[in-house]
Amino acid sequence: MRIIDLLHQLSYSIAPGQCLLCDHLTGRQLDLCIACESDLPVLLNCCYTCSEPLQTGTQDALICSDCLRDPPGFSAVLCAFLYEHPIDHLIYRFKEGGMPAAGHVLTRLALRRLKAELQSLAKFDPLVIPVPLHSAKQRRRGFNQASLISGWLADSLSLTVEHRLLRRTRNTDSQRTLKAGGRRSNLSGAFRLTDSGAVKNKTVILVDDVVTTTSTAREISRVIMQGGAADVVVLTLARTSAARMTV
Repeated sequence: MRIIDLLHQLSYSIAPGQCLLCDHLTGRQLDLCIACESDLPVLLNCCYTCSEPLQTGTQDALICSDCLRDPPGFSAVLCAFLYEHPIDHLIYRFKEGGMPAAGHVLTRLALRRLKAELQSLAKFDPLVIPVPLHSAKQRRRGFNQASLISGWLADSLSLTVEHRLLRRTRNTDSQRTLKAGGRRSNLSGAFRLTDSGAVKNKTVILVDDVVTTTSTAREISRVIMQGGAADVVVLTLARTSAARMTV
């Protein structure tokens, strides 16, 4: 057993786990009780490529119409949950509330659900790269949530994280205010590799907290594949359904 696992167990023997949603003691080494965990919206019926939740009546579809019409640079999005309550609440507390514990709980649960896929990827000795924040936004928030998730992922699978290999070159407008075409142009040229040779012939796991339209993942994957990578697989905690978007 790794030292970090022993320390994690010790922390719960000193201070029992308390559920982040209902505040009850969890009785296990996780700050989420079994009852609240069972209520989390799990992503099930979705596109094999981008993990877009498929609508009722499309259960036999394998790839969504967007991916068929415009194939992305990544080969797959691995995602555990739907971006619905209470996942959205926990991610908000993680990102905007300055509560890493919420992100750590969701990452542990996501890695558990995606264990088989991630173990298969680990055989290729992939690089783990977090989606970068612009420096101004990271200073304001104090951390990059994708970097924290990447660290937890890499520690779990003994992988290498490249925190400085991908840079955001400009502070783009919020994607939430833009329609599909605007999202793509907003991100065009917004990312670059500091060393393209580092990804040559490598499998890359691109990490973020939430995927909404895949615009960010598509643009970054394009940059990484231009650097000579063999494959890009996106890993996120949650996926927003296009049907729920207002823009």
